[in-house]
Amino acid sequence: MSRIKGFFLSISYIFIFGLCSAQQVPNIVATDINGIERNLHSYLDEGKVVIVDVFATWCTACWGLHKQEMLHKLYSTYGPDGTDQLEILYIEADENTSIESLYGDSSFGDWTEGVPFPILNLSEVSDEFTQAFAVDGVPTSSVICPSSKEIIADIYQNDLDEIIEILQECNTIYNVSDLQIIETNQKDVAICDSIQLQVEVLNSGTEIVNTFELEAVLVDGTIFNTHHCVVDLSPGENIDVNLGTFGLADVQENEIVSVQILTQDDVLANNEQSITFKHAKEVNSELTLLVAPDTWVAYDNTRWWVENSLGEKVIPETIIESEQSNEITFSLENNDCFTFVIVDDYGDGMLFGEILLTTNDGFILFDNTDFKFRGEVSFEYIGTVTSSQELLSIEETQLSLTPTIVDDEVTVRYALNRPELVALSIFDIHGKLLFTQSILSDAGETSTQINAGAYPKGLYFLRMSTVDGILTEKFTKQ
Repeated sequence: MSRIKGFFLSISYIFIFGLCSAQQVPNIVATDINGIERNLHSYLDEGKVVIVDVFATWCTACWGLHKQEMLHKLYSTYGPDGTDQLEILYIEADENTSIESLYGDSSFGDWTEGVPFPILNLSEVSDEFTQAFAVDGVPTSSVICPSSKEIIADIYQNDLDEIIEILQECNTIYNVSDLQIIETNQKDVAICDSIQLQVEVLNSGTEIVNTFELEAVLVDGTIFNTHHCVVDLSPGENIDVNLGTFGLADVQENEIVSVQILTQDDVLANNEQSITFKHAKEVNSELTLLVAPDTWVAYDNTRWWVENSLGEKVIPETIIESEQSNEITFSLENNDCFTFVIVDDYGDGMLFGEILLTTNDGFILFDNTDFKFRGEVSFEYIGTVTSSQELLSIEETQLSLTPTIVDDEVTVRYALNRPELVALSIFDIHGKLLFTQSILSDAGETSTQINAGAYPKGLYFLRMSTVDGILTEKFTKQ
């Protein structure tokens, strides 16, 4: 997803809401961070469309754009390793920014990692440059046509399909057929027994794609699967393809699977991705989850849970609240393959926060804040009881509501014999979820109030979920 959240704009200090089109740009001649001189007008004179992307290392919206890797996808198709019709100049335009800041010192992270196009760190920024490329601030992504040397659009808020349309307005990019396999979250995957082998295929060309063929090949040359897809994939659209269930033999430490696009297109360099599968970590202790959220998680509905091999949620779904850091220790009660899952509805992960799932001996199972829509890791529990405390059945947990007929607030009381994570949810009589809250509760009695004033009159159910099971009580709103 390529839209930048509006919330970013409230703390970026300087923003851009659009550049005036039809302005001939001044030349940019500067040395990039690798010591190579870059000349904007030379690229234009070669007939290339140029995107001048201006950012600052302190800018939150810029970092969000950077992590979406929209320009990376365009460059893969239209850059020097593709059709060679496009150049991108990635310019840090704060004169006070040090080269160390570009590499992550006192900034959001490493701005150079994985960037395939030239990066320039300007030590002097002229008024002419600012007026042309950042008159109202950063970020900006200015598209410049070679024939006119004019900016035709600022694309920093556009989706990929819209950007591909805009590039074609320069009349030099057209009739390009290209599918690419997007870098996958399964790049280095831990599995217990088996997993669904999935890849994301993007149409980054200018033409609609109706069919394509994928092939998954093992290191020894064995073909794992070949999959023929019939689609209606417009430029800028992507599709997830399931290539079947993949498993590791017990004697294997890991296996590399190469997924290739067999369909002929104009760019061969982006038609393959290698995915490494390895055996899941064996765990025989409690696990600790540290969550330090960014500001946006509440708006995005970011949540996590742990499920067993049957897909049952043994640790209930927990909403991550903004500005509320938690360190949660949880236990597992039987031998199985478990999966920690974190989901973000918006699709930008938790870029400005921290998430760390570790075992008692300090082994890191999961620490990826850039998981986009969904991140997960599997681990195999091989102990008997991870907690030194006796695990309780749900029948030993006390739950009560007062009053049972309410006007506004319902008071929930429950008693636990050990500290644990409790999820409270309210459903209407049709099973619709109206409210959910997760509480890390101490042993003993806990009391909390839930506002039901906005609910229509009727019967409702409060569900309490713990690692041991579920209890339900009902109440009536009058």
